[in-house]
Amino acid sequence: MGLSKLFASYFDSLVKKRGLNHCRFYYGDERKADGTAIYRVNGEEHAKLYWELAEDKTHGPWMQTFVKGVGYTKFDSQYTPSS
Repeated sequence: MGLSKLFASYFDSLVKKRGLNHCRFYYGDERKADGTAIYRVNGEEHAKLYWELAEDKTHGPWMQTFVKGVGYTKFDSQYTPSS
């Protein structure tokens, strides 16, 4: 796990443990529909995802894997989509 993912995971658990509901931490990870990595990320899609997260009143999963044009997509692992 990279440092940025580790940081987001740690602070997300800290926020939940301490009841700091006004703080939210996310790691945005753009993927192809089949779950494989995208190496040239789309800045506009990232901005759209973070805008939606900021506007949402609930706290979603810290690991925000998403697909362009679809939005948040839950994958079973970092490499394959959920069944």
